[in-house]
Amino acid sequence: LGAETESNIVLEERVRQRYILALLYFSTNGSQWANNNSWLSVEHECTWFGIKCGPLFASTAVSEEDSTDVAVTYVDLSTNKLSGSLVSELRSLEELVALQLHDNVLTGTIHELMFTFPKLSTLFLDKNELTGTLPPIIELPKLQYLDLSGNGLVGKLPAFTSAESLLDVRLTNNEFCGAIPDSYYRSMPRVETLLVDENHCESTEAET
Repeated sequence: LGAETESNIVLEERVRQRYILALLYFSTNGSQWANNNSWLSVEHECTWFGIKCGPLFASTAVSEEDSTDVAVTYVDLSTNKLSGSLVSELRSLEELVALQLHDNVLTGTIHELMFTFPKLSTLFLDKNELTGTLPPIIELPKLQYLDLSGNGLVGKLPAFTSAESLLDVRLTNNEFCGAIPDSYYRSMPRVETLLVDENHCESTEAET
């Protein structure tokens, strides 16, 4: 890509991600957050509280100005008095690696699109007031750490595919039900921590 083309792509990406972050701000009552420094200001969104960015292009030979980190890769608004619901548009942050919104007062359901991030390695939504079911299959190929504990999630535990990277899964203190087949563990060959206690789950049973 030429320098001008890459600059246009960067501008488009910034407009898009500012819009998505604004949706998150309004849907979770951003004016009431414990810390909302710089949010919705004219400052670069990568300087907003809780936001970190990385390069939009894997490699680039464009100017110094255009080669700065501009793609949102990290959102950490944990313990920040967020309330309200999550917006599915967050999924459009294609470069997102970590989403940490734990220890807030988030309500409503978790949209199935939240489980389709291509690069997400950390998803912490624990200790909120989220309800509803999870999609039957979660496919997050880069996911290493998942914590949905301490909510009001119901239904069956989801199946994990492409879960070779998973190291730590915490689904405790919800209202999940159903048996946990042996295949659940086989689908996570590298998992070191798998916590599903304090649910309505039956103990592990052999797959039939």
